Amino acid sequence: MEPEYVIPRHTFSLNVSQRFRALAVNFDLNHTGAHIAPVFENNFPFRMAELTFAGYTKADLFATFERRLSDRVTSVLFGGAENHFHRRYFDNGFRAPGIVGRGGMTFKF
Repeated sequence: MEPEYVIPRHTFSLNVSQRFRALAVNFDLNHTGAHIAPVFENNFPFRMAELTFAGYTKADLFATFERRLSDRVTSVLFGGAENHFHRRYFDNGFRAPGIVGRGGMTFKF
């Protein structure tokens, strides 16, 4: 069987979500196997090369905390990080960032 571009032979995903009263936690674990992808030159004669990208495992962890401020307003505090293992991997031929965190606060009316 011929391998297909950008489609790994093996993938695995695990998602665990848990709520503890006002705190919600979500953990994602994804594994992508090795795959090949075409890379093209941007100058004539537009040659192509096939590159092999190694597989990787990526873990993400996020949490939210809700607090009711009044009958009509609820504040939501959220935060988390992607790529906890700080793995070096490529997404569509481009290097993906290492650990990336984000957080903030929203209000529900």
